Amino acid sequence: MTRAKQELPLEKKVLFALVPTLVLLGLALIAELVLRVLPLRFSDDPYLNLTSPSSIFSEVEEDGASYFHVVHPETYRSRDLRFTVEKPENTLRVFCLGGSASAGWPHPPDEIYSEYLAAALQEAFPERQVEVLNVSAHAWASYRVRQVFDEVVRMDPDLMILYSGNNEFLERRTYRGRTAGITRSSRLLQFISSHGRRWLQPENTLRGGNRDHRLHDRWTRVERVARELRQDPEQLAKVGEHFAYTVQHMVDEASRHDVPLMLVAVPVNLRDWYPNVSINELTGSALEEWREVFELGRRHSLEERPEEAVEAFDRAIELEPLHAASFFHRGRALATLGRHEEALEAFRKASDLDHNPFRALSSFNQTLRLLADRGDDVILLDAEAAFVAATAPHAPGFDLFLDYVHPSKQGNLLIARAAFETIVESGVLGKPTGTREFVHEDVPHEDTGAPYDERQDLRMQKSLIGLFELMHQYEGVVEKTADTLRMMKGGGGYPPGDKEPTRAEYRTYFRKVYDLHAEYLEMERKALLGEEHDPDYEEKLKRYYREVLLPEDFEQHTEAE
Repeated sequence: MTRAKQELPLEKKVLFALVPTLVLLGLALIAELVLRVLPLRFSDDPYLNLTSPSSIFSEVEEDGASYFHVVHPETYRSRDLRFTVEKPENTLRVFCLGGSASAGWPHPPDEIYSEYLAAALQEAFPERQVEVLNVSAHAWASYRVRQVFDEVVRMDPDLMILYSGNNEFLERRTYRGRTAGITRSSRLLQFISSHGRRWLQPENTLRGGNRDHRLHDRWTRVERVARELRQDPEQLAKVGEHFAYTVQHMVDEASRHDVPLMLVAVPVNLRDWYPNVSINELTGSALEEWREVFELGRRHSLEERPEEAVEAFDRAIELEPLHAASFFHRGRALATLGRHEEALEAFRKASDLDHNPFRALSSFNQTLRLLADRGDDVILLDAEAAFVAATAPHAPGFDLFLDYVHPSKQGNLLIARAAFETIVESGVLGKPTGTREFVHEDVPHEDTGAPYDERQDLRMQKSLIGLFELMHQYEGVVEKTADTLRMMKGGGGYPPGDKEPTRAEYRTYFRKVYDLHAEYLEMERKALLGEEHDPDYEEKLKRYYREVLLPEDFEQHTEAE
């Protein structure tokens, strides 16, 4: 007879079951504490995994004081921006964050909106020391700007200004839903999520320290990276959701740190920037019918028959409502008729339908306005409305922009003035003891003694014209080169630096580019009107792009639109 197996007491069963769990919880707690102590950064973005985000600052010692020094090249390291770790007494500290438009590219560092704002605020608060620190980064989307925000919100700011929205489509990624929000409260879960998503979702993982491609701006335009997100309705919706989530995070964090936040509704060039890519999903006879009425609209415009042009473009839009260029040309015809409000909406629609977008969508600005309405410590700077008012009755164009989103000197002054007036009216920095009027005094240029004139900056103009070529803005190329050649003929143009082309080389370059693109536009005009023209005019321009401008990437760049 065998002896019955002795049962363990219930207490021991429970203990044996709990021990492994307690050990795991203990190890997890230790890991959580270690990760909170270590200076490691993990992405807690539920939409996107940014691996190993790094700081844009280094901390340096000078004359016994500690300073933050901007060291990241994409945040314009060349400007040598530094400020004290501990904010001096009686100081107003304002941070400006965003992309290159916020940074004032491609202007000199003393000809940007934040510098104009700093000078005006100093006049308004003469008893305070004013710091306006522009920590914007070139081509950074809002989710990268957030990395900077999360650092500087802890640097004792009195106000933060967010001017972001133009770069949301620049980086290649694929949205696959979002992770649980619980990771935000746990460093361990952030660590696990970040590294797990890196392997499980490589298509939704980006380097956190900087963008992946060395020549990122050129690459994104040539490869048309933006199209991959724009053409898929689900991905497009996720881009909007991600933007809203990111800005909401910054609103919440600013509130948690009791820091006022100014959201800038982003202005863009509507009137003078042709959509980069216009899609047409029609085929067969429907496509032929659309092409006939679209070209008819173009002919009517050239023949100065705007009413007939509007009718033709209306029919083209009825046939294919997603074709951005149809709305753009319709806007021009409406503007010719003096129907400026309708023209403005048509230009906006053209910008929003651009399938290679490098301008903030109207929906992004609506998101900013809604968030500003909801937050107690959130202020709206409606720069979009300010630009529309400044150019009325016409839509904003090259009168306030250098290109598609980067403001001209006058555009930067307009933003600075609007920001100053909003700050004074809201009382967010207190009641001014000095002037309540925006004050700006031009700094004489070292070569002329006159105020800085961007049109005479030959290096800037060459850079802009190259960008226009890259983005197929043929009318813009002709306008810019013609203006620059007229200026140089009159003896204008700042002296080139030692490492720049000579004045003669600049002139030769501008003349060649002008002649080529002016001939192309003239041949296109004649072709539309049925006049005699060079049948090789399109191929002639393509050869220039193939052999000179983009010898390696031409095929992708000139893919049929």
